Amino acid sequence: MTLHGGALCVLAAVMLAAVSSASVVRMENLTPSERVWQSRARDAEAGNGTNSEPGLTVGDPPQCRKHACPPTRVLADRGSYKEVYFPVAPYAKSRVEGKSLVPAVLDLYKRLRGYITGDNKKKQELPMTLPVILRMDLGDGGMFNPKNFTMFFYVDPSVKSPPAPNNDDIDVLDVNSYTLYIRTFSGYPVTYGDWMKELLQLAADVEADGEPYSKDYYYFASYDPPTQLTGRINEVQLLKPHKFSSGP
Repeated sequence: MTLHGGALCVLAAVMLAAVSSASVVRMENLTPSERVWQSRARDAEAGNGTNSEPGLTVGDPPQCRKHACPPTRVLADRGSYKEVYFPVAPYAKSRVEGKSLVPAVLDLYKRLRGYITGDNKKKQELPMTLPVILRMDLGDGGMFNPKNFTMFFYVDPSVKSPPAPNNDDIDVLDVNSYTLYIRTFSGYPVTYGDWMKELLQLAADVEADGEPYSKDYYYFASYDPPTQLTGRINEVQLLKPHKFSSGP
């Protein structure tokens, strides 16, 4: 089997550009539901780990104290991984097919980075958020050589009306609630194999617990720039099928 050496270094490099050039959008005239997101962003900045919506956690990992992260609720902590619920939230996403990992990541990030830095119908700059999420869709290439990729940027809660993208390959939408099994690990994953080692361990642990998960795709999430050598947070994620995901 062939591993993509250095491929996820590209994802880490993406984070360097993302974090270093994040901008701020003014918050005003929010609806009641949008005030929940505003409150969450302020709590995250303060690092107090609270939220206006009961049960949703903030500031974990600590990188989310500086940049907005999606709201979550931990449904179960099983030691080696957590079962985490995500409520409905807005995301910008883009997909490529038929490419290998490195060119796919570069292409997807360029599109989404362009969108949040002003390449949209309003020419509006949006704050960068965390994490950068990459979904691999399994196809003919199999788990170790995926050819279809989707990247997601969570839309900062301060953006009350996300602008329409200029690029037709970008979608901005509210993603329905979902539940993930998430394995968090530290260190500096360099190769695709480093990430797959953690993903396969997550799959083994989830199966050992008798929990169902989708075998059609999986996710990597990165929170840190490549210049950060310590305190790094990385995640591998598997999706719990919706029919088994009752939420909070």
